[in-house]
Amino acid sequence: MYYKLYKFLFVIFLAILSYCPLSAKDFGVQGSTVAIAERNLLEVIEEKLVRALKSGQLASIQKEVQEKVSKKAQNPVRITRVRKTTYPRRYHFDPTLTVDHDIKDHEGNLIHPKGTRINPLETLSWGQPLVFLDGEDAEQITWVLKHYPKAKFVLIGGKPL
Repeated sequence: MYYKLYKFLFVIFLAILSYCPLSAKDFGVQGSTVAIAERNLLEVIEEKLVRALKSGQLASIQKEVQEKVSKKAQNPVRITRVRKTTYPRRYHFDPTLTVDHDIKDHEGNLIHPKGTRINPLETLSWGQPLVFLDGEDAEQITWVLKHYPKAKFVLIGGKPL
């Protein structure tokens, strides 16, 4: 009940506010002003980078970041929500959509009329199937290499080959 009352009062307030003529006026400076004393953050960052470059510290920071990224790539985090199946299944993805209005180009030419069903994978495709596998399971690796040697692999666990 209060929600409806507040909503009604808010609408009345907006109606009154929109009816009132609004104008802006320069009243000048009404007190003392102080110049901004802070330095530009981009300049501070640039100075730190130049100092790190001159001291050789930048190279060590870059090397440290590269090692972290390499370590993460060599030991990816296991995806726990995807598990080994207990019986064979295939999933087929159908991104077909039905156009709910006429689609025209910038000159007004009709590209797709309303009601047309469009499957983007008829003109574009992944090229290869995606296979999700656990890189620590030798049985899965053997099976995938035998049945889908040219597939794109998505590791849910284990190290890259």
